[in-house]
Amino acid sequence: MEAVIGKVVRIASKTLGMDEPDVIFEKKERFPSPDITSVMHPRRLQIHVNENWAEQAEPLEVIFTVLHEVRHVYQKRLIDNDSHDDPGITDDDLAQWKKEFDGYTRPDESKAGGPDDAYTKQAIEIDAMAFAKHLINRLFGFDYPVPDELKDKVNTRLERMQHYRPGK
Repeated sequence: MEAVIGKVVRIASKTLGMDEPDVIFEKKERFPSPDITSVMHPRRLQIHVNENWAEQAEPLEVIFTVLHEVRHVYQKRLIDNDSHDDPGITDDDLAQWKKEFDGYTRPDESKAGGPDDAYTKQAIEIDAMAFAKHLINRLFGFDYPVPDELKDKVNTRLERMQHYRPGK
């Protein structure tokens, strides 16, 4: 699975016009909770993947998750650079993303803990889901499912991502 993840990171990074982030595979014990699939380290701009999960999960779920994390790296790089030429991203998007990264709501901090919780409602999460869904559709012709409660928000965000062509 590591080779597949490497290819996915390469394609997503090229699509976004950025350098590839480092991907670190770690045992589930290294995460705050063994249920965490992956995280993006905001200062190092690295993706940490729970290798125990990646080995047993459905391949498309792993791909979706890694694409999601690559998008978080992209979001953070845009915030840190305070500029971009991406036509699908507004200054308001950047301001909201900065606010959410600065006061990030983690899944284990959410009150509901389900697909309708504060974590999944963050603009950075909606955007990352939309990007992952978009690339999976472009690469595999598959409409990756998202929770019903988030479909409208993710689909609205998807409308602003049609300019992304995998690997271009």
